[in-house]
Amino acid sequence: MGKAGSFQVMLDDFRKQKFADEMHDDPTVGPWLFAGSEIVPILDKLLSDERMKKVWPSLNKRLKDPFEPIRFARVCEYAISGWNFYHKNTASEQAKLFSEIQVCAEKLSKLLQQTTLAGFNVSRAISDENIEFMIREIQGKEGQDNGLAAFRDSLDWCLPSLTEVLSCVQVEAFECSKIGPMVKKPRSENAPVHYFIRCLSMYFNKSLGQPLHESVAVIACVLLDKDDIDSDYVRKLVSN
Repeated sequence: MGKAGSFQVMLDDFRKQKFADEMHDDPTVGPWLFAGSEIVPILDKLLSDERMKKVWPSLNKRLKDPFEPIRFARVCEYAISGWNFYHKNTASEQAKLFSEIQVCAEKLSKLLQQTTLAGFNVSRAISDENIEFMIREIQGKEGQDNGLAAFRDSLDWCLPSLTEVLSCVQVEAFECSKIGPMVKKPRSENAPVHYFIRCLSMYFNKSLGQPLHESVAVIACVLLDKDDIDSDYVRKLVSN
């Protein structure tokens, strides 16, 4: 299975816990998991497939954070399930959408500035019940007299107005318009595979310091039931 503290051991512990949670139908299990999650089968594949023996040494020698194996499992699940929720737009469609968002945000902001809603603070969209809950969480006890009013005043100072939010939306839309989509051909048969590879490569590059093309290729074959993905395929895909 591997040495104590290795990816394999920690993932196996995680798998056993998740299996136990599912058997007890625990409603608090993994709030980050997608609906219809299959995290246990994913972990089963990773831990039982012989091809993974080539991957573990590469991951283990880069293991510095004890929570990294859990993040790895989450990313694998996200890279599979996330495609179902991904906005499948081409580069030109995405650029057009962000351009329209910029225009609409600017237009709405200008309209708001002509009315009393110009300074309307988004904190007003937060219910009293939610604020009272936050007060109790922060104080660790029941809110004191005037706690709600004081907390809401603080939110007014901290949170932006609608026009400020729209200004941020314009900036973010402009920045996003310069970034291409995760998958260039989102309606192609291999789009889910490309999405998985890009997600996992980005994670490895950010968290472990290298894209680990060979490891990504093996993991993709194991979890996506493929046998035609190699490091050259991964390298070419993520470099475009």
